[in-house]
Amino acid sequence: FGYVLSGSVHIFLGEKKYRVRRGESFCFQPASIHYIKNTGRSEAKLLWVATPPSF
Repeated sequence: FGYVLSGSVHIFLGEKKYRVRRGESFCFQPASIHYIKNTGRSEAKLLWVATPPSF
């Protein structure tokens, strides 16, 4: 689970790309190929929750 506190990010899940902005949340299965990238002009801050730990 992730929540964008400020800024915006792109989440890449396999071949798909999603833009997530301040105040929006997201979740996905950790087994999927994924990464998160700040493509905005300002710093992005996220709240990240992973349970059970998947890293």
